[in-house]
Amino acid sequence: MRFFIIVAAAIGLAAGCGGGGGGSSFKPVEDQSPSGFWEGTVDFDTGESLGISGVVAENNEAIFVLEDGQMIWGVASVSNNNQVAVDYTWSVGFLNETPGGAIDGTGALICTLVERVSMDCTFSSTSSVGEVFEGAGTVVYDDLYERDSSTAAVSGNWTDSETGEELLSIDAAGRIFSQDPLSGCVLGGTIQPIDTGYNAYDVRLTIVGCNIDFAELNGTTFDGLGALVDELEPE
Repeated sequence: MRFFIIVAAAIGLAAGCGGGGGGSSFKPVEDQSPSGFWEGTVDFDTGESLGISGVVAENNEAIFVLEDGQMIWGVASVSNNNQVAVDYTWSVGFLNETPGGAIDGTGALICTLVERVSMDCTFSSTSSVGEVFEGAGTVVYDDLYERDSSTAAVSGNWTDSETGEELLSIDAAGRIFSQDPLSGCVLGGTIQPIDTGYNAYDVRLTIVGCNIDFAELNGTTFDGLGALVDELEPE
């Protein structure tokens, strides 16, 4: 098995509540849930198509990664039973930039959801220098999301599947440790199940201890999602 961690910086979480009066037997239709593992294709108006995969957790925190390394993250909301909206932040990833020279931006995603089946979406993004990117895509549900989660399931030493190099360790309490020998940087933090009935974890990391050449990284924090994914045999 392989542990797949998706990490994004400074994800804001939101919650809402509402109330109502009595005196009616009318039962409103419950909104469908967008939670799950999702995978599919994004088609840009420019004609480019890219694969996309990601997760929406039970707290509606969402992170998706495109095959070119671009990452988008935000919080999903549902209205009118099956209309999903995500106001998101995006980043093109390390050492990449848009044609206009931007590395990040914001956007809005609107999807029609069939719970635990598919989402048909349209999106519009604006880069930090004003570029506009629009398009559409479809993602389908992967029931691996329905695996139970626990710190015991992810504890141990984790290695790169291609090089065999040890990447990080996770103890029984969910504490993460990793150190880069070149920079001296220590990556530490925690991983905890969001809902033990589903395969999604809250991941929080901080970089400390970097040597003078990488000192600007000290204090960098990350907040993201993790999942246990079967990509290697045996499990």
